[in-house]
Amino acid sequence: MKDVRFTNRATVSVAACLAATVLLSAGAASAQKGLCEDVDLDKAKAGDLAATVAAAEAAYKLRKDEAKLREAIAKWKEATEIAPKKPEAYLALARATYFLGDGILRLAGKDKEMIQTLEESVYWTERALRVQNPDYQFSVCAQEPFMEKTIKTIRKQDIPYVYWYATTLGKWGLAKSIIKVLDNREKIYGIMMKVRQMDPEYWYGAADRYLGGYFTKIPFPKGDLKKSQAHFEASLKRSPNYLTTHVLIAEMLATKLRDRDMFKKHVDFVLAAKEDIIPGLEAEAAIEKQKAKRLLDDIDALVPGK
Repeated sequence: MKDVRFTNRATVSVAACLAATVLLSAGAASAQKGLCEDVDLDKAKAGDLAATVAAAEAAYKLRKDEAKLREAIAKWKEATEIAPKKPEAYLALARATYFLGDGILRLAGKDKEMIQTLEESVYWTERALRVQNPDYQFSVCAQEPFMEKTIKTIRKQDIPYVYWYATTLGKWGLAKSIIKVLDNREKIYGIMMKVRQMDPEYWYGAADRYLGGYFTKIPFPKGDLKKSQAHFEASLKRSPNYLTTHVLIAEMLATKLRDRDMFKKHVDFVLAAKEDIIPGLEAEAAIEKQKAKRLLDDIDALVPGK
């Protein structure tokens, strides 16, 4: 395991790291594979990294087209093979597979492929993290207590990596089974609170947005809707034009509160928004507008009128 840097922890065996592939449950095990599997990061494929990354970025800009998105994914995979020690390539790959799974495949009703793609996205975020923060990898693979030890290894420069890891893990869990979310709830919560503490503005108020959704489910099954609403409002205050926040409020909070006015307010905002409301995120906006349209179509079932 040439890529596992134990720093000053030589007394811990390689077996302790590999043991993390059998954690608590089958779901938890699969969710650690990218961190703890035996991979030789010194073995690189020959190729032009700059040209490959440029091709991936060009295709990703056209990600509204599924074929172009899949082209970007293939190129990012190639980039990780050429430069297996560059965490940003894994992260870009994780985000591209996430967009494919949570966006295109979800809306197409391809549930089986969606779940597989989201699980793949989890894997790539883990591959990113193992390179980005070896101390985090060590702690997880040595099965140290997450909240007491592992969470303390996260640095500010790790925020994009841990945020997308927790996000993909949560989305995969919800798509697979709520049990998967419950298995990982401490980890997801701890990471999001850490992101919120270190950079609450990151990715358009990401941590508060995620916690808003989290507290509609946890404590399971009723959640804590006051906490949910407070976090969603904090996220909107930071980035009022980020359409995903509005969709999640309608879908997750308003339906639980049975608040039809809240539901319609946020759905209508998304439907009225231009795709370039946040430049560079037109593809994501198009997906959220489709989600909002489906929510509006189902309004009478989701939040029945009085």
